[in-house]
Amino acid sequence: MTRPRVCRAVDGVIDVEAQLGYAIDSAFYGIPEYSQYLRDTIGKLKREDVNAAIRKHLQTKNLEIVAVTPDGEALKQKLLAGEPSPMTYNSPKPKEVMDEDKLVEAYPLDLGKVEVVKIDTVFQ
Repeated sequence: MTRPRVCRAVDGVIDVEAQLGYAIDSAFYGIPEYSQYLRDTIGKLKREDVNAAIRKHLQTKNLEIVAVTPDGEALKQKLLAGEPSPMTYNSPKPKEVMDEDKLVEAYPLDLGKVEVVKIDTVFQ
């Protein structure tokens, strides 16, 4: 089996497999070429648009979150302790982002039941 050739021609998409994957996604979801779609559609979203979609489509009544971690018990204790959870980035962010992160990191999660399970039973 030969490896796909590397190609940087399309908006930061690095390899042929990724380009093909984006093309398949575009066809499946009925959207324009993926990188163009991101620029034209998602890039124009406003906070109000996102919040309206969240209110309309996201509910927490039956929400389950799965986190894979090497130490499930330690994560469980941190989550239930209600301590702040600071964001980390690989590059500097604007002051506005960092200020908002301070609010988000201290937001109470009110998780209710937190259960640690073995990885091979997660989807059973």
